[in-house]
Amino acid sequence: MKSRKLPNRIVMSPMTRSRASQPGDEANGLMAECYAQRASAGLIVSEDAWISPMGKGYALIERIGAQRTAIRLSPYGGLFDMGLYADVEETYLYLAQELTRRNLAYMHLMDQRSRGSSPIPDGFLHKFREHYRGTLILAGGMTKELASRHLEDGLIDFAAFGEPFIANLDLVERLRHDWPLLKPDRALSYGGGIKGYTDYPNYQTS
Repeated sequence: MKSRKLPNRIVMSPMTRSRASQPGDEANGLMAECYAQRASAGLIVSEDAWISPMGKGYALIERIGAQRTAIRLSPYGGLFDMGLYADVEETYLYLAQELTRRNLAYMHLMDQRSRGSSPIPDGFLHKFREHYRGTLILAGGMTKELASRHLEDGLIDFAAFGEPFIANLDLVERLRHDWPLLKPDRALSYGGGIKGYTDYPNYQTS
């Protein structure tokens, strides 16, 4: 984000909502409406779009430029039966050091404790920040209090919220004014239409 000035430090994390048009996994007007409703976020990381239906892969930095490339890592993550190993900290600190040299747009860390997986341990974020000098985003079980603390301590540059954005399209204002947050209906998270996607209300002040 070195070349862009964002309005705030709140990021909407990428979330698979499975509303793309079929066949072809094509973006559509409903998806555009969903993102437009949440445009008060400083940055929206949208669902990805495949290069082609026959080649669901990813482009290289050399083709699109480092400042248009970001990476997402989940240190200590154990989803899909991925187990921990002895040198996990050493591995990710090495990655942090090497990826600093790539001059990426940003690094997006995901703490999987909110998904019931292994959490990022205390102290790791401080060490990671010492090794990674680029723009750093943290997601996973984020709250206003946690975001404020990490931002004030200089451990992260942006705080990313995922699930809270589903039911709170005006999340930025709710956080700013300490308004209560709605809880999403998880049964409507994946697939379907408008319900549970673009029909959540804005907060109404009395």
